Amino acid sequence: MIQNGVTYLYFITCIAQSAWTILFGYEEIIASAVAMLCILFSLLVILYKQTSTNRSDGSLFEFWLLRFPFSIHAGWIVAASAVNINVVAVFREEPAATQLIYAGCGFLWVAFFAVAFTFIGKTPNYALPAVGAWATLAIAYELIDPNDLIKNTFAANEIMIIQIVAASLSGFLLLWCLGFGIRQCVTGNCLNKRSSEGDAEKTDYADMDHKE
Repeated sequence: MIQNGVTYLYFITCIAQSAWTILFGYEEIIASAVAMLCILFSLLVILYKQTSTNRSDGSLFEFWLLRFPFSIHAGWIVAASAVNINVVAVFREEPAATQLIYAGCGFLWVAFFAVAFTFIGKTPNYALPAVGAWATLAIAYELIDPNDLIKNTFAANEIMIIQIVAASLSGFLLLWCLGFGIRQCVTGNCLNKRSSEGDAEKTDYADMDHKE
């Protein structure tokens, strides 16, 4: 799980994270967005590598120690990358209509990765939709009393629409996370499939040894 599931990718994550901190601090917004996408790419590859082959032993210890932290980090970076792209629009002083388009694309971005990673790999990833639900709920809450820049850029009805979309997406992602998980358990697939495959493989070897 470490040597093959993470490899050297987390070094890339940390380097890109450090670069983002410096670039964003110096208001190199476009370059910081590129660094953010590098963070996201490396984390998503880690998640894919950890769940695409029979590397997992299916234990809770392994999940909480070696997989869950990367999932939470990736979920946060999915949301943060969407925000960073929107910051690019603000930095370039795009008109309000263009910024609204960026915002809509940002919501689709979060929803896409949250939903996709419940299907990618051999075990569903529930952390991404859970983090996405939290992040979009935070946006909706923030827009209850928006700052002056938002008030001066957008009309009141536009702010309300974005707030409704954010709250609705948060509810959808939360229900998706809970509903998908409950469905997995009802159908008997809540256990790690790799663990079952590994047990079957061990049984086959045991039978062969017995026959010999």
